[in-house]
Amino acid sequence: MKACVVYGGKCRLHVLAVAAALIPLAHCALAAPPGLSLMQYIHTSWTQMEGSVMPGVEAVAQTSDGYLWLGTAQGLIRFDGLRFIPWTPPAGEQLPSQAIKSLTASAGGGLWIGTQSGIGRLRDGHLVPYAAGNGLAGQTIVTMLEDRAGRLWAGSSQRTAAGLILIEKGSVTTYGRESGLPALQIRSLFQDRGGALWVGTEAGFCRWNGSRAGPCRLTHPGYAIRSISGDAEGRLFLAGMTKGILRFADNRLEPIGGPLPDGITNVETLLRDHKGNLWVGTINQGLFCLRNGQVEHFTRRDVLSSDSIAALFEDREENLWVGTPNGLDRLREPKVARWSTRDGLSGNLITAVCATREGDVWVAAVGGGLNRLHDNRVTKYAPGAGLPQATILSLYEDGNGTLWMGTVGGVGYLSHNRFVEIRRTGEPRLDRVFAIASGPQGTLWLADAQWGLFQLQNGRLAPAKPDGVPPGKSIYQLYSGRSGDLWIGYHEGGITVVGRGGVQSYEPPNGLAAGPVQAFYEDSFDTAWVGTGQGLSRFRKGHWTTWTTAQGLPEGGIQAIMEDTHGHLWLVTGAGLLDVALADLQRSADGSPQGLAFATYGPSDGIRPARFGMANPRIARSRDGRLWIDTQDGVASINPGVIRTHTQSPPVAIEQMMVDGKPLDLSAREIGFRGRAVQFDYTALSLTMPEAIRFRYKLEGFDKDWIEAGTRRQIVYANLPPRHYRFHAIACNNEGIWNQTGATLAFRSEPYFYQTWLFAALCVSAAGLAGYGMHRLRMRQLRSGFRLVLQERARLTREMHDTILQGFAGVVFQLEAASRQMTNSPEAGKQRMDRALEQADRSLREARLALSAMRISALENSTLPEALRAAARQIVDGTAIRFDMEVKGKARPLPDDVQANLFIIAREAMNNAMNHAHPHGLLLELAYSAHQVRLTVQDDGVGFDPQTAAAKSNHWGLAGMGERARLIGAGLTVDSAPGRGTRLEVVVEQKASRRFRSGDAAQPPVES
Repeated sequence: MKACVVYGGKCRLHVLAVAAALIPLAHCALAAPPGLSLMQYIHTSWTQMEGSVMPGVEAVAQTSDGYLWLGTAQGLIRFDGLRFIPWTPPAGEQLPSQAIKSLTASAGGGLWIGTQSGIGRLRDGHLVPYAAGNGLAGQTIVTMLEDRAGRLWAGSSQRTAAGLILIEKGSVTTYGRESGLPALQIRSLFQDRGGALWVGTEAGFCRWNGSRAGPCRLTHPGYAIRSISGDAEGRLFLAGMTKGILRFADNRLEPIGGPLPDGITNVETLLRDHKGNLWVGTINQGLFCLRNGQVEHFTRRDVLSSDSIAALFEDREENLWVGTPNGLDRLREPKVARWSTRDGLSGNLITAVCATREGDVWVAAVGGGLNRLHDNRVTKYAPGAGLPQATILSLYEDGNGTLWMGTVGGVGYLSHNRFVEIRRTGEPRLDRVFAIASGPQGTLWLADAQWGLFQLQNGRLAPAKPDGVPPGKSIYQLYSGRSGDLWIGYHEGGITVVGRGGVQSYEPPNGLAAGPVQAFYEDSFDTAWVGTGQGLSRFRKGHWTTWTTAQGLPEGGIQAIMEDTHGHLWLVTGAGLLDVALADLQRSADGSPQGLAFATYGPSDGIRPARFGMANPRIARSRDGRLWIDTQDGVASINPGVIRTHTQSPPVAIEQMMVDGKPLDLSAREIGFRGRAVQFDYTALSLTMPEAIRFRYKLEGFDKDWIEAGTRRQIVYANLPPRHYRFHAIACNNEGIWNQTGATLAFRSEPYFYQTWLFAALCVSAAGLAGYGMHRLRMRQLRSGFRLVLQERARLTREMHDTILQGFAGVVFQLEAASRQMTNSPEAGKQRMDRALEQADRSLREARLALSAMRISALENSTLPEALRAAARQIVDGTAIRFDMEVKGKARPLPDDVQANLFIIAREAMNNAMNHAHPHGLLLELAYSAHQVRLTVQDDGVGFDPQTAAAKSNHWGLAGMGERARLIGAGLTVDSAPGRGTRLEVVVEQKASRRFRSGDAAQPPVES
């Protein structure tokens, strides 16, 4: 059977059986990434010159909780990947010496610390020293090993004391020459895969049988075995200061030989990593790596912190740590292969990358033309190959397998390894085509930064203006879907879809992510994805769903999108490359984005995406499944099918809790405190990419849901209500693997006194008492008011008895007499009737006066002196009586009841004088002093006898004035006699005035 496949307009015949046989071979050839040199390892260093306040590192170990510990000449340092924290022993505890020479982690938890003067064990935050009291005083511990039985073996470098030390169950045993050791100075210890313990001394090495040295290999002259390592075959590798590296196998000791340079002699330490590579740390010669029969060299010229290596250590995440006199280095094998000018590329700053169906990967470099990667070999296409310019902005393979490219000096395609330019007749060339897409019937769409959108069809290039494209918007991205629809994205935001079904526009109000449209993609489920400057949007079944920074995306949005062959979506962002499971995205209901879990591959993995807004494509997938990404450092490649994933979730630790700036002891099961600001410092122990660790936290008892903390490692709560709480923190590593258990810390916020139930009860009681007091006061006021009403009623009764009733009684008498006389003497009866009418008229006037007296309107808008002057003038108006008024002192406001009663007393006294005394003059005096107020009413009338007037039971005028005076606590005196006028005086003391103001007495009279 034969099939015809069209490439570049020509039909080529391929035998399918042959293709089926060749394709797997080609796949295998491309699937194997190039060998990563030591130069491609991700290297990070921490030195004093770079701001890390740390001395030289002589020992490195990692404890079971994930912390990295560094031994230095100035003490112990704890490292979580980001922060170096000098360790301080608890109060009353002390290391034998601050000069630390060796470290080893204990399988049972904790850390063994070898110092210049003995050994210490750190466990659960407390230190147990093994020094003077254990016979280890002055012993410099240069090597330590905890065997599989949990026993610690240590070696001392002192010549005058027992060299090999055993600590088992807290007891110390020492071994020297009497145990068969060839020298007392123990330099190295190693336990092989069979469990045998090997001891390296100053004069050779021995196998240790538990209490004695077994067969020993002595070196002549004396050869110090400074480090021992082994491989999977059981061979030993030994290093020292003069002989370089020796191999011990089949009971033979011989130089290692092979590619290792003969000049390597000053070897300080050896390490066999998880892949079987042998790392060699030297003094003054840098770091060597032996693998696959080859050797690589890494020195200070390659930014290693020093050429002298004091310690080598591989952590549980397979990072290599190098301790040097200048600081600390980390070497990590990258997950990303990278091609650069060192590997033959024409440039490192990549604009576009395109993978073709032929299996080639085409790479465009700024100023470097075009590069073809095939079978890991690079072929360059420079302007001499027909390229009009050396900078290419876009690459595109059409349905015929033709490779199109847009440069800064023209657009065209590649034919027979030559560039063929496409131009408009008589028009300027397209010089900045940054996006290319294909349509039905072989139509090609091109977006030019200067001239806009063009269409290439049947060899003719012409401007294109599809219906529905809004004017004034700048095209920023193009994409052709499987259905032939053309997707157009704009720099101002929004997209237009032009297809057979018409034109449809989508804007952020429709649910599309805001910002410039930077990427389009259609996945294997025919779901459309759009990347913008502010997020990622999915278009499914007519609905948009958008993820932004609120769901965990980094700032800057999505620059490119690609699906791999394993069901994952890869997103190019400013922070690097994100790996998101497509199934996780598809589980989010339309219109309801859920939080994202993703792995990040950024600068620390060798991916620094190139920052070109108008260049395409930014990411490609080759036939073998590898992804290719343009970066600032060449083209990067990652194989999703074989990428090594750290399935171990990062341990989480709550390092510190502070209340109002003071740290608390975290050893208690539940911590109690009293304070306002509560601060938690937490971390997660993933040393590969600690800067990419993301956190979530929740304060149980306060927060309802988990809170995304991003990379923050500190949180502060303020003014927590008093109750029991539990702070819970979880974290995920750079590959999106979450530690859902995390770390917790239980505590209780103790209440201040004002937050206790007792205080609340006291407040309730006080409120109750206050309410009861207010109730009592109100009732007193009501009773006082009621008494005032009764008193006013009694006054009115007396006035009615003295005036109105007496007047009407007189009318009745007159009427009765007139009735008797009407028969016998009509004229006399008529006169009596007239007198009765006059009497009734007077009584009516008196009734009106009494009713008007019930409302003291004169005081509503006037002071007391003003009201008294107005009332007096009204009383004497129309008469020949002379009226004078004097106000002495500074008038001031008085309590309402005092003021009202003084006014009524004065008005009553003036009315009495007018009605009974027939005076020629009336004098009113109001005197204010610091301690009293005095009211005087004086007339020059006929006078009367006060005693005789007071004895009259049917006349209540003086009695009423006396009651009013007593009501306000005032004194009332009446001085009068027949023929010499009357003087009435009321004196109100200031004390009484205050009493009335405080509400102890009756309220002001209300006469309405």
